[in-house]
Amino acid sequence: MLRLILKILALFAVAIFLGVYFHETIASFKYEQFKDVMTTLMSLSSIIFAIIGAWVAIIYPKTITRVFVGSSASPTVIEEAEEDARYLSSLVLVILVSAFILISILMIQLAIPIYMSIPELFKFAGTVKVIGVIFIGILTMLQLLVFFRVLALNYKLLSDVRRGISNGRTDRNHR
Repeated sequence: MLRLILKILALFAVAIFLGVYFHETIASFKYEQFKDVMTTLMSLSSIIFAIIGAWVAIIYPKTITRVFVGSSASPTVIEEAEEDARYLSSLVLVILVSAFILISILMIQLAIPIYMSIPELFKFAGTVKVIGVIFIGILTMLQLLVFFRVLALNYKLLSDVRRGISNGRTDRNHR
């Protein structure tokens, strides 16, 4: 978890540095140039949110059942439940980040028309654009982190399945 927090802080630092460094270029951007990026982010986050949500719905009951089988639970069952809980925590984190991205994009899409309807705020247009681009950059990098996290979790799941099959074959061959 600490590594993830450090990665997110590094993303913020990189995005802020790039935003400040390219302030003049970013200030000339138009909202239309970022609509596609926001649409893509929203689509990816929605897909990941839905798929991982379904995945959690499948895994969570299994974990609860393993833990609450009574005081007669074997150490193996408890160990498997702990492993499921760690895996479940990783999936829930993916869901939370995807939800944050979805909410953020909705808030941006709500804020832009409001901002555009208040002429007094136009004097801050350059700064607002830089902040917006930095924020969209952070959301994009977070989405990439989540995407790669899902790939890593799938790879781990596949490795665990293969290891289980291999161990099962070994046990069967030694009987």
